[in-house]
Amino acid sequence: MDYWCIEQFYHLDREQQQTVSIDFLANQFIHARIIYAMRDETRNWSSVLLCSDYDTKKALYRVTIADIQKIFRLVGSDYVSWSKWVYDEKLGDYRVTTD
Repeated sequence: MDYWCIEQFYHLDREQQQTVSIDFLANQFIHARIIYAMRDETRNWSSVLLCSDYDTKKALYRVTIADIQKIFRLVGSDYVSWSKWVYDEKLGDYRVTTD
């Protein structure tokens, strides 16, 4: 698929609000197949449209720049004092627990 013209693949006029975790959102950024920075009517950066390769056929997520800034502030001020890593055979990856 060519994602240059995302309007061909997604109904941008049918936006639905959804709450997701920071982990989910980080995964979307890390594994983004589609990622576009959007400008508002004042031509300032207002949001990002993105989805991971796994979610390409499910949904396109819009995250506001203000929300991204809040997440950076939250994560940047979170100091982990301990962590536990347990390998999950079924998942094929580690499950990480922190304080």
